[in-house]
Amino acid sequence: MLPQERRDQARHGMPAYRAIFSWWPTNDLRVYQEQIYVLFEETAYRITATFTKKTRRTLGPLVERMMLSFIPQKPK
Repeated sequence: MLPQERRDQARHGMPAYRAIFSWWPTNDLRVYQEQIYVLFEETAYRITATFTKKTRRTLGPLVERMMLSFIPQKPK
């Protein structure tokens, strides 16, 4: 399935982009993968979470908030 895309904003105010992919690894199981992309200075970050249909409904909103709370740091 082609990804759904959405522009978001991470909690620290930086733009973030979200893509959701889904596929059927078996006939009985559909898997969803949510990816959030954040660009900080010259480094791009991809934060990924994978769900079943049930965990996407129950835990998805909490996990998405955690993903959007990511704060990139300058490497030392």
